[in-house]
Amino acid sequence: MNDDPAALELRSFNHQLRRMAQPTPGVKDRHAVPPITLVPDDVLHTIFHFVAEYSYSRIAYVPIGRERGPRDGICVVSHVCGYWRRLALNDPQLWGYIVLSPDSSLDFLQTYLERSKDAPLRIRLEGTRPTFNRNTEIDLRARLLADHVHRIVEFRAVEFRPTEMNTILKWFKGAAPRLRCLMLEADSQLLQPAVFSGNLPALRDIYVKGVSMPWQPYQDLTDLQLNDQLVPSMEKLVWTLRHCPRLKSLKLGFLDAMIRKDTGEQLCPVEPVALPRLEELFLRSHVQEDVVDLISCLRFPDTTSVSLKLLGWHRHTIVDLPKECPSLSAITSKVKGLFLELTGCDAWSASIVMTSRKPEFKLQWEWYQEGKNNEMVDLIGLSPTTFPALEALVIIATSYQLDVPHWRCILSAFPCLVYLKLDISMSMIANFWTALVPRFPRNEDVPDALVVPALRYLKVERMEEQETVFNVLGECFRARANRGCRLRTLDLVMRSGRAFPPTVLDILTENIGKVNITYVRNPYSLDEGEAHRAGSSRNSSHPRRESSMSPSILRP
Repeated sequence: MNDDPAALELRSFNHQLRRMAQPTPGVKDRHAVPPITLVPDDVLHTIFHFVAEYSYSRIAYVPIGRERGPRDGICVVSHVCGYWRRLALNDPQLWGYIVLSPDSSLDFLQTYLERSKDAPLRIRLEGTRPTFNRNTEIDLRARLLADHVHRIVEFRAVEFRPTEMNTILKWFKGAAPRLRCLMLEADSQLLQPAVFSGNLPALRDIYVKGVSMPWQPYQDLTDLQLNDQLVPSMEKLVWTLRHCPRLKSLKLGFLDAMIRKDTGEQLCPVEPVALPRLEELFLRSHVQEDVVDLISCLRFPDTTSVSLKLLGWHRHTIVDLPKECPSLSAITSKVKGLFLELTGCDAWSASIVMTSRKPEFKLQWEWYQEGKNNEMVDLIGLSPTTFPALEALVIIATSYQLDVPHWRCILSAFPCLVYLKLDISMSMIANFWTALVPRFPRNEDVPDALVVPALRYLKVERMEEQETVFNVLGECFRARANRGCRLRTLDLVMRSGRAFPPTVLDILTENIGKVNITYVRNPYSLDEGEAHRAGSSRNSSHPRRESSMSPSILRP
């Protein structure tokens, strides 16, 4: 009887009825004090401030068609209960976080401004291209905010079209004595006078794209980021930077050439601009001389992260940045691991990129001319003093056709190089091997100095697997061994499936300490698990991972 399903179901049903009939503890006394009221007011205020700040600073935008109002920010808190509402209304600072989306009403803005009283204001205006086309409404909001400019400590206006941004900024031309952070993002460059051209004594952070800034002293400025800027005169820019001694981050991207009063005048002042706290430096320009002239005026610590980008049509002048800037020379002299990327595209553009992880350093050239690969190597100013301590180098070349002298020019800049990794595709690797061979000058019996004489480890990810390339490869390392520069380890990755020429392998094993040849079954795969190796004995059964050979200075 105890196992009867009907009886079991009946007992379960009776148990549920008895449980439901019992009084619920939460409704025994409707006048009991709820637990939330036990939280002290100062703790509640801290929570409220966190809610207001989070709602203001979050990245996500309000969906189009939904007004940002009572359901967002501190309004959510103020609608929970009467007690919380009184606490929120009695704290004006909570209402100083104002985010205006395209559908925010004017009443919403007026309510926040009234409740914030004299508290600091943090303003964020969000525009969206499909819906924000009501210049009259934008004008009313901007005019209302401008009446409180003396209270604004943070001002952001992003995702606006030029006409809309002009409508907003025309009301903000004077002083903003409490402004600490300014962020403006226009879709395109605005041809108008500088925003906030008055006194800005408290400004700390500037993030501006497409909007002109006043070039004046910012004694307490820590972050300056200007993108797509109309270029000021070099004199104005240097003068402003000289009066920003607290800068930690400097990022400048210019659209055109800098204006110079006197082309014959020495641009770098007698006393360079000292930026002792600088942690990040980024310069981008379509005129390489502007980058060279500006960085030659700057002095910063050797711990600064540096990124330089030169775009457009290249000029026929040699750029030796470490020579021009002692601070940059101090950084490059500490570089021990470097990535060098050479990319050529005859139909469009070509580029050279040098990247170091420790210390952080990146130098990039990109130009729009055909058949200039060899010339660019002459112009980038590589010399043995550029990277005197470099020990590890990765060269990635794609369709970058270089002749022997220019490969030798690149390699001569790294006299202490020990480890070299090559990933060369359609870039005349035979010329690279020839560049490693000792060269005898005309009518001379003594060869020139050997490039990369300290080279001991070499790995080649892929190369042109042709008979002429194999022959040059063998002669290259035989000649280097005869000069006393015997390679310890050579790793070759074969991707065509073609057997390695035995005569060349004999030459390599005689002149190199260890030769590892990897045959990749899938030529489009970089997975060494799909490969087998042949060592100096021509049958190594266990593939050795690259990390056992790659130095730590090249790893993230």
